[in-house]
Amino acid sequence: MNYRRRPTSRLRRFTKYSLIGAGITAALVTQLRFTYARGHSMEPSIHDGDLLISESFPFLERRVGLESIVTFECPVPPGIEFVKRVRSLPGDPVFYAHRKTVVPADHYFVTGDNCEISVDSREFGPMRIRGRLLFLYCPHEHTLKFTPPSPEKNAHLPPK
Repeated sequence: MNYRRRPTSRLRRFTKYSLIGAGITAALVTQLRFTYARGHSMEPSIHDGDLLISESFPFLERRVGLESIVTFECPVPPGIEFVKRVRSLPGDPVFYAHRKTVVPADHYFVTGDNCEISVDSREFGPMRIRGRLLFLYCPHEHTLKFTPPSPEKNAHLPPK
């Protein structure tokens, strides 16, 4: 018996896969952030002009750990996105501005790798992060580096 497909079945398949593709694309576009590194505060890890691809909330809560590279909005002037490394997790005690304090919930103590010139949590205090670095494209080296999630032993699990 020879079955012939109806002409509408191709159209239905095309529509179905187009909608699935559009949904996946929308999810990725809303959860991925593309940023260029500006300045030298993260050298030698990240250089001025490197392309950074980071994931944003809600996926971050369980994937940010010590030494993770994260992005956050600078409080002064607002609207500028900074890239720094996590040094202390929520609930950890830290010493900055000549006093000892505890990092508040949903905040992280972050510093640049090049501490001499970095503007970071030592000036602003613990910060709410916006994203965690996934990929780093280095145009001067023409390489794409993957930054895996922090090991489970360092991953921060928020209290329930």
